[in-house]
Amino acid sequence: MRIRFTSGPWLFFLVPVCLTFSSVQVSCSYTVTSGGEKKGVRVREKFTVHQNKFDEATDLHFKLWQEEDNINVNGWEVSTSGFTNSTSRRGNQPEWPSQGGRKCPHEELKNHPHYPKTDNPDNGQHAVDVEVDGGTIKKCQWVYIDSEFYMEHWNTKRMSDVNWTNDSDPVGKKKAVPDFGWSIDDPVPAFEKPARWVHWIKISNDDPLDSLWLKDIRLIESSEFYRDLYNVPFGDPVYPDQILAPGESIGFWFPGMNSGGFLYGSFALVDAVTGEIVAEERFEHPFPEPASLALCAMGLGMIAAVRRRSSG
Repeated sequence: MRIRFTSGPWLFFLVPVCLTFSSVQVSCSYTVTSGGEKKGVRVREKFTVHQNKFDEATDLHFKLWQEEDNINVNGWEVSTSGFTNSTSRRGNQPEWPSQGGRKCPHEELKNHPHYPKTDNPDNGQHAVDVEVDGGTIKKCQWVYIDSEFYMEHWNTKRMSDVNWTNDSDPVGKKKAVPDFGWSIDDPVPAFEKPARWVHWIKISNDDPLDSLWLKDIRLIESSEFYRDLYNVPFGDPVYPDQILAPGESIGFWFPGMNSGGFLYGSFALVDAVTGEIVAEERFEHPFPEPASLALCAMGLGMIAAVRRRSSG
């Protein structure tokens, strides 16, 4: 996997995205599906996707997952607008064919470096498959997907296999957006400012085939919990668009709190052919508590140095 680093070893961003829905229709009735146990680290996401594949779509399909095989998903809750029925079940990490030396996530073993390791590349506890139906989403309508993941540890959130279908159309599934994800590592000390910590935040193109066009990337820290992610005061975007090839990522060093608080992020996905915004991602991830901070202070200094050298 290739990682693109921001220019300069300590480049911080106060950044995000705003989609204007005044000229489009948004489906606002919701169906909810959940499973597992609501315990552990809660990660929240609001994903908004544009239906531009059918005159009318009757179903939406997607996979929510995380990539580190030694961290399980304890539970989840997913709300989707515009439909009357939804189901969810545990599934596997994406299983697209390995190619170009790049293994698919289901086959590749990835361990979080500061959590008990496993030798099982996918035990079926890292992904949730969601099927949504019972609605008619006309072309140019937007659908909201609000999700909560409850995980064993701080780590990552991904979304793959986002597809529209129409029951009466034999063409089958039509891809809504490329597979993508984001992650936040355990923090490392900001030695220049002992009371502060810095976090490594990464946005990734997980898709095996298509490029990922990112627009209006925005990140902020806050001690305040915003229940509605549309109320987060991101401010104006200041970072340029990024186009990530399959398997490529962009990373940020970001200053964080020394205890508690939240990271809020936002970015838009742009159709590489039309140049139109086709989806928006907003998320909230808690910063680690003091116990994890102590662990990272002892063990992550060298990793931080290596990554800084890689950024040029």
